[in-house]
Amino acid sequence: DGRSAIETYFSLNPRPDLVIMDHRLPGISGLQAAQSILEKDSKAPIVIVTADEEGLWESTVRGVPAIKKPAVFEKIIKAVMRSVPGAPTEIAGTAGESPLAEIFQPHRLYLIPEESPDAGMNVFLHLLSHGYKGLLFTRRNPEELKKMYPLEGVPLVWFSTLPSEMYETVTPFKIQHLLLLLQESLRSAHPTVAYMEGFEFFITNIPFDRILNIIQVLRDRVTRSENMMLIMSLDPDVIEPRQYKILKKEFEVVEPDRILKALKKRV
Repeated sequence: DGRSAIETYFSLNPRPDLVIMDHRLPGISGLQAAQSILEKDSKAPIVIVTADEEGLWESTVRGVPAIKKPAVFEKIIKAVMRSVPGAPTEIAGTAGESPLAEIFQPHRLYLIPEESPDAGMNVFLHLLSHGYKGLLFTRRNPEELKKMYPLEGVPLVWFSTLPSEMYETVTPFKIQHLLLLLQESLRSAHPTVAYMEGFEFFITNIPFDRILNIIQVLRDRVTRSENMMLIMSLDPDVIEPRQYKILKKEFEVVEPDRILKALKKRV
């Protein structure tokens, strides 16, 4: 049961290299037990295994790596890498100096207000050309994007209502999957930029309080990341003024004109 798991963990010397705990345990849940352990040992390497989406969502929001049953080998390995302190993610590198470096910094979230995601995509491609690793989330068809932009080797995630055999997808009903897909990038020592366009898709399909919860969790994760920034292109006219006002408090707003001036200044 959950209480026995807590007692067993702290009775062991040396401590376990890895703890895999079921979400549903007699007494207190596996997640509650994991949180009790992490309160006293913040580096405890714990992975939660759950059979339902609610358990996956709850664990993710509370910052405990989780995987859903049935757990295939690749998912277990990725969860272990997220959980074990010092586990390798990728080889660290140094991004080249960018004329946008004064505007865009790691550990921050940026919002670019624009009707069409042109400035956002240009910033993303520019940072890639200066040594950043990238992760692209889009509402547009990834195959069409790859024809338009040099995105070879860049992981693409599709905001869609339907699953895809070629790409990871995030649907309005499983928006929490967004957090799981960002986990590895959050722990990467290499300068990394996650770029999102088409997030209006979720704002218009999901209650806004849940959207805000996701954004706040993202902000907490990014500001505590190894070397990551998040950039979102968003059309303010698509959402309610009150919603946009609230969102601006979670991001640093960068107008497209400021980006253009910074690039021209260094030409």
